[in-house]
Amino acid sequence: MTPRLLIHTRTADYRHDSIPEAVEALCGLREFTVEHTEDPAALERSLDGFAAVVLLSTSGEVLTPAGRERLAAYVEGGGGFAGVHAAACAEYGWPYYGELLGARFDRHPEFQPGTALVADPDHPATRHLPAAWHVTGEWYDFRSPPARGCGCCCGPTRRRTGAARWEPTAPSPGAADREPDGCSPRPSDTRQRPTATRTS
Repeated sequence: MTPRLLIHTRTADYRHDSIPEAVEALCGLREFTVEHTEDPAALERSLDGFAAVVLLSTSGEVLTPAGRERLAAYVEGGGGFAGVHAAACAEYGWPYYGELLGARFDRHPEFQPGTALVADPDHPATRHLPAAWHVTGEWYDFRSPPARGCGCCCGPTRRRTGAARWEPTAPSPGAADREPDGCSPRPSDTRQRPTATRTS
């Protein structure tokens, strides 16, 4: 049976023009069956049939209280999660989500070229990349260093804004993963939880 992904792209704040193309790219992955939604009620139902839930360029408060509870229970029960790009700009009012991501969006300079250095060439997210990956994009900065348990798969070198050097406010991985033991499980919860992945 083909694994299923639930892609959620609701925005309540800034909306990236790239969302339709990103959804199309994920739908083109032959390894998965993809269900795309912007309906917050979609995360209130059972998520057990999905291999992963992907919050893709979401922004603002995009989940209902019931959806938050359902997503947390799904992740704690072994379900996969990926937060892509502006997912780091969502759910600021929900501490669990911030812990799941490992870091929160702070700012980014203008769209510009940069170099991401691959820190873990054996990771599935980076094994196809060269050691120094030259890419043009929106290089995110985070409010604090990535949380305990976050591994930086690849991260940017210094970037420039105009003539001045611009340094990140905290370590800013281009792609990071983490073992979920940093997501503050309830004291009685000893179940192993899945790896969470965030890409900026």
